[in-house]
Amino acid sequence: MPRYISLRVHLCFALMFGLSVLILGGCAAPAAPQPTAAPVQPTQAPQATAAPPTIEPTDAAPTAETHIDTPRIIPTDEVKTLDSALAKFNLSSEDFAVAHTVTYALPGGVSEKGEAIVMMSIARTKPPTTDKEIPGEDTPIGILLAKRELQLLNNQVLKQGNYVVLWRGQEIRFMDEKEEITPFSVQAVFFTTTENADPPETTISGLICQSWLTRGVCYEPSRQAVLTPQETKTIHDQISVTYNRLREKGLVGDDAIDLEQAISAVEGRAGVGERQASMIVAPAQMGKTADPREGDGPVLGIAQVIFEINIPGFDTIPSGEYVIRLDPKSDRQSLWYSVNGDVIQIPLMESQDLEPLERPFVELGTIYIRVPVCNLNGCKWKRICIF
Repeated sequence: MPRYISLRVHLCFALMFGLSVLILGGCAAPAAPQPTAAPVQPTQAPQATAAPPTIEPTDAAPTAETHIDTPRIIPTDEVKTLDSALAKFNLSSEDFAVAHTVTYALPGGVSEKGEAIVMMSIARTKPPTTDKEIPGEDTPIGILLAKRELQLLNNQVLKQGNYVVLWRGQEIRFMDEKEEITPFSVQAVFFTTTENADPPETTISGLICQSWLTRGVCYEPSRQAVLTPQETKTIHDQISVTYNRLREKGLVGDDAIDLEQAISAVEGRAGVGERQASMIVAPAQMGKTADPREGDGPVLGIAQVIFEINIPGFDTIPSGEYVIRLDPKSDRQSLWYSVNGDVIQIPLMESQDLEPLERPFVELGTIYIRVPVCNLNGCKWKRICIF
């Protein structure tokens, strides 16, 4: 999971009611970016190949300044199916950051659609435009691998398949392997920033966001909308069981966790090898990160670890249920308290102050938790990498 200095806009998708835009900080002391796009009314649109290989990470021990790559699912063959379509723009699959693919997947047995992977997103390696321009013609900015039909705004559906993501003005469209472009579009929200995203970054939180140097764009699909109601319920039920066990052990207080914001994530070699989520994470509830456990640091969230998480340079996190807290002796380290009584120390690669948000949430790319960290002196919103 590479750690890069960046700043981005993230959007929370309000299902059934359109898009609600939140301006959030990034991986460095942020100045608030300003989205420039106005809403665009959406208006409708092929199959995955064999299991891809994985990338092997380095073994360097992490520090606050180290960039660490974790194992990732690398869909090289699937991305290459778009080479013909990309040739129209004098591009190929090699022009995209496949080694930094961000995968959204469910735990085994949760998916009602067969495969655990829901979608995969890849940013273009070089900035798609110069300076802070918004492209005036179709410009490839990323690749989206839809492992199922993906629900979009106003009941539009993106069919299963591999797509080049095209940005033009305030619109995003999707071009498939046959060079056919969807007749509908989704909103493109452009943002600028004072910090560099170099290499490019992709995150999945409310929507997919991709950034290059000092600008970027966010767009649908929303991670909430692409799941079935039963899948969403199953994720919620599983993390609720974890929360109740942690409460019974006295490791976390009542109403301390925002279970509605739980998200599943692929982390570590085992999850990558199984091509499914290895954990479910939920952030601390608004204003609940200060906890009555004397001497303990603020609660960041909880995690149900399904497969052990083994990342080079970090202690292995065994399967189990955990409360994640800031180390009261160091804001550069987290402590994972297990229901079994074990405590695991994990260094925090990044921690940045944020402007207040509507509610806490978790984002994928690496795993970041955005929460108000509270103590006796009050609360301060932060974006914290939990690995």
